[in-house]
Amino acid sequence: METKTKILIVEHDKSDIDFLQRELKKANVDYMAEIVETKTDYENALQSFKSDIILSDYNLPSFSGVVAFEIKEKIAPRTPFIFVSGAIGEENAIELINSGVTDYVLKDKLFSLPVKIERALKEVDEIRGKHDAEEMLIQSETNLRAIFENTDTGFLLLDKKFTIISFNKQANHFARLSFGFDLEKNRNFVSMFAAERQQEFSGLFGEITKGNNINYETNYPQTDGTIIWYHINGNPVSDINGMVTRICLAVNDITEKKKAEENLIQKNAELNKINSELDHFVYSISHDLRGPIASILGLLNIANKDKETDKQEHGIILHRIEKTTERLQRFIHNLMVYSRNTKMEFVSIVIDWEKLIKECWHELKPLAYENGIEFSYEIKGDGNFYGDEERIAMLLRTFLQNAIQFHHEEEREKTVHLFVHFDAASASMQIKDNGIGIAKEHQQKIFEMFFRGTARSRGSGLGLYIANEIVSKINGKILLDSIPGKGSVFSIQMPSLESNLN
Repeated sequence: METKTKILIVEHDKSDIDFLQRELKKANVDYMAEIVETKTDYENALQSFKSDIILSDYNLPSFSGVVAFEIKEKIAPRTPFIFVSGAIGEENAIELINSGVTDYVLKDKLFSLPVKIERALKEVDEIRGKHDAEEMLIQSETNLRAIFENTDTGFLLLDKKFTIISFNKQANHFARLSFGFDLEKNRNFVSMFAAERQQEFSGLFGEITKGNNINYETNYPQTDGTIIWYHINGNPVSDINGMVTRICLAVNDITEKKKAEENLIQKNAELNKINSELDHFVYSISHDLRGPIASILGLLNIANKDKETDKQEHGIILHRIEKTTERLQRFIHNLMVYSRNTKMEFVSIVIDWEKLIKECWHELKPLAYENGIEFSYEIKGDGNFYGDEERIAMLLRTFLQNAIQFHHEEEREKTVHLFVHFDAASASMQIKDNGIGIAKEHQQKIFEMFFRGTARSRGSGLGLYIANEIVSKINGKILLDSIPGKGSVFSIQMPSLESNLN
């Protein structure tokens, strides 16, 4: 819907006003007018009427047309202003137009007024449209600059020789982390990398100059020693002829993403390990439980069928049942220990090594006495070592019991020696025996679930597996030095839980 042109007429002569309006109507100008004579009324009309154009006499009783123009420039600078006068003078009119007045019309030539009004309004529309476009462009550039500077992505613009043309705040942040100094315009970007990596990035950016896009993941050491993973997206920028003139790089920190991926890979590996162990677990349990039970049932069947069996034979059968039951009990106990170890939280307390060793050896002393084994221990340490007492006890019992069990029958003096060394940061336990030793081909397998290396292996095959799981969970390690026929030395190294878990 078209609107009327709002014309503010500044004139005191009624006949001149009538002549002016008659020309506008004759030219079919669709308008509405506000007519003022005094300076006060004029200023009020500029504020309230909001005219599209101002037509003003040059000479007024209370103030001049020049003053009217000056007032308009302050209040409504974009509104076109035309002098309508009978005595303005050609030279004066040109001077006024040079100062910013839109145009002038002599009162004896009012027929030209509609054309000049139309032209003035058209020029204003063009100027206003251009001004609005410029403002939109400025606002758009401001918005883009705000996004460019405040995004988490680092942007760099390079020329074909990898010289820095422009960069944003985030790119400079990455440079400070990786290089220890700020980016600079007109500096070669590739030269900022470590010498051994310059060829890598030169080749990478060179691909972009050939018109290729790149998506590249790489890690780079930071000035603080940490490693950050970056994803680099590179695109060529071409001129109107399609020639590559610039390189645009978008750089993102993907360290957390990489950590998540590595964690997922680790979790999958752990899950595969658990699934494999579960299959082995089910098979071995069924085998190890079925054997003792079948043995007990067989012995009971013999005893029940043979009524003539004497007391001595009955005693032998009962002794075998007892030993088989003990073996079954140990197996079930180890299963419970395995289950508890996988679920129990670590409890950190100061370890009393003397007390712990004596308690563990008290349990194993009858077995050692039965096999003629001499036990000795030595403790050296300073400060408080924090550990999980129950799990360390499990480790001691496992390795000491194995040292006793796999003694050398022909050795005249069978010995097991325990040496403990500790401080506030770590502890090591070394169990040395002169037993049968471990064959080289078995040394990498003894920590596998249910592995039994010799015919003398009477246990569940879980002991060393559980021991290895305990030590692995606290970032420790187990070392083995064994010579078949000469003996073995197991060294268990553990960090303090006080430092390891905090």
